[in-house]
Amino acid sequence: NCWKKGTSSSDSECSECSSTSQSSSTSSDDSEEMFIYITKKRNLITITNFLEILNKYEDVQFKEHFRMERKLCTHLIKSHEVLSRYKSVRENVTPEKATYLTIWYNLANIETLRQISDRFGICKSTAHRIITKVVNFLVSQSKNYITWPTGSRKNEIIKKFNEKSGIDGIIGAIDGCHIQIKKPHTTDMDIIAYYYKQIYCGEVGCMHDSRLLKKSSLYDRGNNGILGDNFRLGDSAYPCVEWLIPPYKDNGN
Repeated sequence: NCWKKGTSSSDSECSECSSTSQSSSTSSDDSEEMFIYITKKRNLITITNFLEILNKYEDVQFKEHFRMERKLCTHLIKSHEVLSRYKSVRENVTPEKATYLTIWYNLANIETLRQISDRFGICKSTAHRIITKVVNFLVSQSKNYITWPTGSRKNEIIKKFNEKSGIDGIIGAIDGCHIQIKKPHTTDMDIIAYYYKQIYCGEVGCMHDSRLLKKSSLYDRGNNGILGDNFRLGDSAYPCVEWLIPPYKDNGN
């Protein structure tokens, strides 16, 4: 009903209402056209030959970009069956591309999903699924690689430390590394403490390295003699104990 001037649309149609009706119809048509436009599949222009460029990198340049040697990346590509092949809308993503993409994005550089998808020639959603799957696989395999050194591996580590420092008996080094993350809503977790061949994480970033060490399982294992006659090196933030030696402090004496 048209309430203007007390008339109804059944008696006589108001010119303003008629105009509004036409405008609404036009607006509706425009909205429909706009909806069709924004849902139309885009023809994205991305880099399609980045893997060819990577294969031409010299070893030094490769390590600068990926923070690891090429042979380690090759080992990752060949070792995990989970990376058989990813099916994407535009193409099948090879294990090689999936591995390089994940390392480049997660471990070696600071780039957005938009940048990484453009660099490797896939859409953002595909890149996200690949990264999640590869990282979950690497985490599941971590215990096979992050292990306490024994036998020939232990002797090799001691030998290399001796060659560099002239001190015999060093089995490793220890330090903390602060990493900013999107922390869960239920905790203040924003630090990961990394120990040579052992990882302890989950404490807050403001915690002192010495206190962090004492909260970890490594502290009890060290006091119980897991290192034997060997010891670790730490910076001045760590306590001086039989199995952990920090620098001597220069107090003038």
